[in-house]
Amino acid sequence: MAAVGGIFHRRVDAQRAADALTLAGVEPRAIRFEEIPVSLVDALGPLGIPIEAIGEYERDVIPGDVLLLVNTVALPSSAIVNEIGHAGGLVVEFGRTPEGHLGEQ
Repeated sequence: MAAVGGIFHRRVDAQRAADALTLAGVEPRAIRFEEIPVSLVDALGPLGIPIEAIGEYERDVIPGDVLLLVNTVALPSSAIVNEIGHAGGLVVEFGRTPEGHLGEQ
């Protein structure tokens, strides 16, 4: 099962990624949105992101950003990563540190 997330400054960009994933075959119920609270540890810790990796995300994320979470078998994680990146999101692969910055496409 692919379990990938993306962090976006704007809800419209997260929605654009979600719409593209839905068109590619991901069930809408496999996609969820969360507003990032003051603490990234609260948002990413339960997803298995190591505490040292969370610090890498914090430099690009501000409270109120949108976390898009995708859990599906419909697409490989690489396809989800591509859609998130294409929409300008920072990819969150569970257990890994980021390879870029929020807003890079």
